[in-house]
Amino acid sequence: QKSKHQGDCLLYAASSHTGSGMRITSAPRHQYLYYVVLGFLAFNDLAKGTFAMQSQTSRAAVAQLRSTSDKLSNLLDVAKCAGWAKREGASMLFLPECFGFLGESGQETLSRAEPPILVSGSESAQQKSVKGPIFDALKLTVSSYANGSEQVADISESSVQIEVSLLDGLKTIARESGCWLSAGGMHESGAPPAAMGGEGNEAKSRVYNSHVIIDSDGIVKSTYRKSHLFDVSIPNKVNLRESATTAPGEELVVCDSPIGRLGLSTCYDVRFPEMYVDLVQRGGAEILLVPSAFTVPTGKAHWHTLLTGE
Repeated sequence: QKSKHQGDCLLYAASSHTGSGMRITSAPRHQYLYYVVLGFLAFNDLAKGTFAMQSQTSRAAVAQLRSTSDKLSNLLDVAKCAGWAKREGASMLFLPECFGFLGESGQETLSRAEPPILVSGSESAQQKSVKGPIFDALKLTVSSYANGSEQVADISESSVQIEVSLLDGLKTIARESGCWLSAGGMHESGAPPAAMGGEGNEAKSRVYNSHVIIDSDGIVKSTYRKSHLFDVSIPNKVNLRESATTAPGEELVVCDSPIGRLGLSTCYDVRFPEMYVDLVQRGGAEILLVPSAFTVPTGKAHWHTLLTGE
């Protein structure tokens, strides 16, 4: 129903109503990171269809981003989209995989991974606001994009040099915008190292690729760790081995939200249909999430087919 594009971020907001469907909106083809909410929203001319929510009227916003290794710049783009989402009356904003960091190498991914994400613990502790110029800038960006002035706060050079916490930034954005966030994939430290064969060989460090749901009070409601890792080699096109730096998760995750019960997955998971059967039949998922950073060759060949298959 509404789309807005400016610079390197893109926002879609769409309403769903009990007993009625929703027209699918297409995204520009030059976007690199894809987000699809199966059965509810789909973009990039890859699906046509409708979905009827079994709840009261609700609104979702979906962001497309061009993420880099600059975490602060990426968070400011998320803050812009959250401001747009607030202005459009959305209760939840969905972000793609690698929304906050897309590095140049596996070693950079390992060295700049986020601290372990804790879901348990007191809500009062999770709600504690983080202070500082970076978080003030995120709040100002959200509010200015929500009220239509669309200004990005100036940040001092000394503050830019500080490695910002993606999770703290997301919590700030969620509280300021009043939106729940689906953070489609961020690298989380604390994964078990990979065992190396042979005596005397050291175990190799690994991270998790974690899909995090945060509520409008800045509380982490659930974390899904990607279980199917993307290893592919296409001569002269793609050579990626996610399993070299990432440990697989071992749990399926569903989470209640303002727009319904969410079934969480990430990117390459979409090739394993039994997972989605379990999310729906055993977990009661009403909406299936597939935040992704698909490569161009595999995306062109398989993306649409896989999504319609699920």
